[in-house]
Amino acid sequence: MLLKNLLKAIGFGGRRAAEDLIAKGMALLNAGAWQEATVCLEAALHNAPQDLTLLNNLGLCRANAGELEGAAECFREVLRLAPDSAPALMNLGNIELSRANPEDAVAHYEAALARVAAEPGLVNNLGMAYQATAQVDAAIRCFRRALSIDPRFCDAHENLLYCMQLLPEYGPEEVYSEHCRWAEIHETPLRAKALPHLIDRDPHRPLRIGYVSPDFRRHAVAKFIEPVIAHHDHERFLVHCYHNASASDAVTERIRKHAKVWRDVVDLSDDSLAAQIRADGIDILVDLAGHTRGGRLLCFARKPAPLQLTYLGYGNTSGLHATDFRISDAVADPPGVAERFHSEKLLRLPRAQWCFQPDADALPAGPLPALSRGHITFGSFNKPCKINHAVIGAWSRVLLGVPGSRLLIIGIPGKSTKSRFEADFAEHGVDPSRLSLLAPVSDAEFWRLRHEIDIALDPFPYNGVTSTCEALYAGTPMATLAGTCGQSRTAASILSSVGLGDLVAGTEEEYLEINLRLARDLDSLSRLRSTLRGRMQESPLMEYRMLTSSLEGLYRRIWADWTASHAQPH
Repeated sequence: MLLKNLLKAIGFGGRRAAEDLIAKGMALLNAGAWQEATVCLEAALHNAPQDLTLLNNLGLCRANAGELEGAAECFREVLRLAPDSAPALMNLGNIELSRANPEDAVAHYEAALARVAAEPGLVNNLGMAYQATAQVDAAIRCFRRALSIDPRFCDAHENLLYCMQLLPEYGPEEVYSEHCRWAEIHETPLRAKALPHLIDRDPHRPLRIGYVSPDFRRHAVAKFIEPVIAHHDHERFLVHCYHNASASDAVTERIRKHAKVWRDVVDLSDDSLAAQIRADGIDILVDLAGHTRGGRLLCFARKPAPLQLTYLGYGNTSGLHATDFRISDAVADPPGVAERFHSEKLLRLPRAQWCFQPDADALPAGPLPALSRGHITFGSFNKPCKINHAVIGAWSRVLLGVPGSRLLIIGIPGKSTKSRFEADFAEHGVDPSRLSLLAPVSDAEFWRLRHEIDIALDPFPYNGVTSTCEALYAGTPMATLAGTCGQSRTAASILSSVGLGDLVAGTEEEYLEINLRLARDLDSLSRLRSTLRGRMQESPLMEYRMLTSSLEGLYRRIWADWTASHAQPH
């Protein structure tokens, strides 16, 4: 019916040339009406089946409408007609990256770069594909190359910030400097444009709290922010959620029900989003994404709220002067140490900064697998990009120190990445037969595999957060190698919260010793496994009301300080 109505509207049926359909389709495409544009361009294709521009635009329409295989067919047809088409190769790379096939994406991007001069977007996308295949050094080179072409390329710079935190070569000083450099480039031009906040200074009135995130959906961040939003005192804290994503699901709907105001903002520019936040009269604006994909820090740079904080989604500084505070805790960001690596002031919750809401389908722990299998199985459910050369060296020492042990890693994206991991472990003396390197799995399979693990292994310097909580909830203990602050101490914060501070190592030797101690005493390991879920449930990590109350206390304190120092405008 849609096709018939559109064709009738534009007079198709032999009376109009393909150009009319293309013009109509391009107008719809530019308006973001992907499905309607697809209908027009598909009709035009009947009259111009070898029009390369038409094929390419139809592919883009199908991709934006979520028809990824149909989009790929268009780009493959372009390459059949014009094998040297760099745009078609890049678009195929984009399709494969979105379909979680980063190895294929790398091949397409590299082929495109072999045909054209380096273009920053293409180089950045290649970097993202390298990152997804755990080639972080290569990813960093790509992001730096993209920035050398376009120093104001914000996405490439944010990708660089994230990847620098994955490797031990980059210490906190260098990472902090790069965050400040990002802010100097992107925030400085906006600072002079900040407007005064004409807002009621009453320190006791209900506060309007704005949460900005692309992750109000089935996502790691939602496991920590949903219980906070649900347990707010909704009479005293008026929650506004700004969802910067087009995707939504059952988690989205649950969070939406707890918000006084819900706004879908993915289509708003930074200026428009800042104007909306000002119009909503937000008192305290909370960033939940930082420099991760879908974050809106350039909106925060415009200072739309009098008090701005960053929390949960990014374990490091934003670099922004416009962000007043970062919420953390004393274990993750030790007082007197972490401050010098932050542009914000640190607000530390009295206990852990996390409150974890596990999946409803999480299986009970069950008996220790090693008791029936006769060997220890170590496991990692972290992103492969966190498993750097130093981590592989440390995990190899653990495996070699526990004869007969195995290592299961989930999330390996393809054969090339698997072969590279096997070769890297082999260089340290670990036979590939001791490794099970599996592709990403379904949620149900994820939890089943978790219960085949005796001991989880935590990467460094970028520790696990969600993976750490899930491991403990599944009855799987782990050691962590704690760094200086932020993302290198998140697991230390979580372990300390469940009374397992003795599993926090300060050196790689201690990290090795703790893992060996756990593996060599199966009776103690089995007892610990049987108690871990109860420890989690009784710990600050699952005391949702208490953490939310502490967070509200911080909000009240900084609001009172701000109102005391800012006179009511006349």
